[in-house]
Amino acid sequence: MIKFRYAIRGDREFPIIPVTLIKENVEIDTDALIDSGANISVFREEIAECLEIVIEEGEETLLQGLGGRIVGYIHELKVRVDNEEFSCNVVFSKELTVGLNILGREGFFEYFQVIFNESAKEVVLEKTNVPA
Repeated sequence: MIKFRYAIRGDREFPIIPVTLIKENVEIDTDALIDSGANISVFREEIAECLEIVIEEGEETLLQGLGGRIVGYIHELKVRVDNEEFSCNVVFSKELTVGLNILGREGFFEYFQVIFNESAKEVVLEKTNVPA
């Protein structure tokens, strides 16, 4: 079981956790909002650049959200949370305008049971029995 305190952004607290994205021998540490409303994980363009990923070489997809629709590209990466490492599809988009990376259900919620404890302002991750 892994516990993370919510992170403060502005005057609010959010379930944002530290993650490491891995492509071959390149790793980058960043943080991401755990978003149960997102189907897939979405990371900012500069993360792809640090990992030496050419965004458009991934599988094209359209993402629909409250802010409208954007074009993104799916890449399979290794993701590490604490000491747990698993494969996860990640979308990178040059059109993403939100300032947060997002951990969505596909891959992440299959690897972890996610418990949002709003009263304690923490998120608890428990590894599932699904292989990575």
